[in-house]
Formats: sequence, C-alpha cells, structure tokens
Amino acid sequence: AAADQGKFWEFHEALFSNQHGENQGAFSDERLKEIAKSIGLDMEAFNAAFDGRAHIAEIVAMYEEATRIGISSTPSYVINGKVFQVGSYDDLKQRIEAALAGQS
Repeated sequence: AAADQGKFWEFHEALFSNQHGENQGAFSDERLKEIAKSIGLDMEAFNAAFDGRAHIAEIVAMYEEATRIGISSTPSYVINGKVFQVGSYDDLKQRIEAALAGQS
C-alpha cells in the first residue's frame, strides 16, 4: 500500500527501524498504520488498500514462488538459480565472487 504512493523504500526503512524481533508485536495492524502515518502517507488511501487487502494476491504469489524455489528465511539470496542463506557479508561476498568466477 505504501508502494502505491511511491513510498515503498521509506516504509521499508521505517519497518526495519521499528522492529523489536520476531513475533514481538511490532507489526500489528495498528502499529503498521502508525508507521505509515509517520512517513507521511495519505492514510485514507493506505487504510483502504491495507484494510481491503488490495495486494493479497500479489503477496500470496510471492510467498508461493519463494516456497517453490526453497526460500524459507530472510535474508536469502538466489545466485545462478541456487538459493543461499548467508550469515555474514563475507559469506555473501565469497558466494558472489565464486559465481562470477564460474564456481557457483
């Protein structure tokens, strides 16, 4: 719904700045709306899209695609068709360098 207003990345950054860990209640519907308001979204439009679940089909399709290719956590990366969960920047860098060298 934030992307509809051209503020996907602003909302993305606000979400990550306001997380409290998994399953800690940081992203209840009420809290998501507070975050949307804090970045200056048109709340009438945001609430209509959010409450009406305007993008649910897209979300379900993305979830199903991720599951199909083996993504089960974040962050996950796909390099040359292979899914990787990496633990550090160095791990990711090594995997990218190996792929660029044809060793993936």
